[in-house]
Formats: sequence, C-alpha cells, structure tokens
Amino acid sequence: MKKSHISKVKIKYISFSVAAIFAVLLISGTSFYFNKEEPSQSASVKSRSVLLDEAATSALTDDILTASNASLFIENEELESDLTALITDYLNAKLTLNSETLESLILSDAAIDYKKLGRKVEYIESYENIKTYIADGIKGIDYVIYVTYDVRFPMTSAPAPSLEEFYVKKTDGAYKLYMNPLSETASSYVLELREEPQVQKLINDTTKQLMAALDSDSNLLDIYNSFLSTSN
Repeated sequence: MKKSHISKVKIKYISFSVAAIFAVLLISGTSFYFNKEEPSQSASVKSRSVLLDEAATSALTDDILTASNASLFIENEELESDLTALITDYLNAKLTLNSETLESLILSDAAIDYKKLGRKVEYIESYENIKTYIADGIKGIDYVIYVTYDVRFPMTSAPAPSLEEFYVKKTDGAYKLYMNPLSETASSYVLELREEPQVQKLINDTTKQLMAALDSDSNLLDIYNSFLSTSN
C-alpha cells in the first residue's frame, strides 16, 4: 500500500509550535510584529567597537563570542523540577478536562472553552517524555518555557514528537501559566528568543523527530494528515 506523502513545506510552516497539529494550544499561537524599543546590547557593543584600537576590538570580539556561546536556558534543578511539574499537571488536566485543576494552574482573563478543548484532546491518550527548557522572561512574564513531549494516539506504534511554548508568572508564591495577551515589549522579546540558536535547534530536532515518526507509522501519518485537512 502506497504511503501518504509528507509535505515538508507544510511541516516547515507550522508556525512556532513544531507539531502544532498535535500540540493543542490554549495560549495564542499568533505571531507578533513590533519594532524593538531599544537596540540589543550586542548591536550597541558592535557599533562602539569601531572607536577602539585593534587589541581592544579583538578582546571585545572574544567577549561577544563567549556571550553568544553561553547557555540561553537556565540551569536550576529546583526551578526545572517545579516548572516541569506545572506543565505535566496542566497537560494531564487538559486530557481529563479537570476544570478545577486547569483554572488553578493558569492566569487568564478569558474563560476556557471546555467544549472546544474536549474536541481537541478527544483522541489523545497521553503526553509522554515531558522536558522543559527555561529562559528568562520580560515585562509581566517571569519565564519563557519551551516544552518538548511525545503525544500518544490510539492505534499507533509511534508517538508524535511536539514542541510548545509557554509563559510563566509567579504570583502569590506559586508558578502559573500566563495566558493573557503579551505586552508589545514581551511579544518582541519572545520573537527574538525563537531565533536564538538553541531554540532553533529544538525546533529543527523536533521537526526531524516528527518526520521520522510519520515515516515509521502509517497510522500516525493518517492522523496527522487528517488534522492537516481539518485545520485548513
């Protein structure tokens, strides 16, 4: 039996969420286009370097390279444990449509549409292998989290690798998923983070894993194509 065709073009343009077809979002997936309010620190440093002598410029270049190679993601075991637990609880609460748990985990001025959410998670069995990558936030959000996980569907041998972006704010001593619209400054900042090499690597790696899963499991590919056709 001939396999369905996987469109690399469609996969490439699934917005930020690499497996947005499988990563059912409650937060907005809309891209923001705002002018930066201030030049980045690296840009301002580079513009000043022309005023320095050769030795100073060389030293400055080394500093910039060191900074660019520094990890974007926060290395803090306690924070990672807390935020991974938050994401895990949220994803599991979505599957069971547990309104009490969901509403205790999020900050949102809008009500959750449980009927719509139920349709989106109806055929999902579980979320597995949840991993969080935490970056600093800005202007109303404390952290930006990139979450990779596998989505398990019935009648499939392979799960669907997915990548999703969340925003976190600490309020009254507890971490919450921030689901209100972002400020212009925060929106611009989030867009810039998505272009960082480490985030791009997450996107590329997850895309490759998703394509490999679709190639290996015709049932998963059928589900994927079904989601594509109903989302267009």
